[in-house]
Amino acid sequence: MRDKTISATNAARSFSEVLDQVQFRDTSFSIERGKKVIARLVPAALPEGIALADLNRLFAGLPHLGPGDSRKWRLENKTARKAGPPQIRKWA
Repeated sequence: MRDKTISATNAARSFSEVLDQVQFRDTSFSIERGKKVIARLVPAALPEGIALADLNRLFAGLPHLGPGDSRKWRLENKTARKAGPPQIRKWA
């Protein structure tokens, strides 16, 4: 998460943009008044899942498929694609 410091005046003037950065860019803000931090604006919850930067390390630790495994996976994938999308029941 990135942390930025912003004056209370600038936070008020660009509040919508600040909220967008908090929501979509995982940015937190320390809000200052008179060079003193009076508040912090942070995302409501940590994002679920894994950080994009950690994916290579995660994939490197996974076992590799052997020739038999890869053939089996291809056949299972082909069968699943032929079956089409899953049926979704809409409850009344």
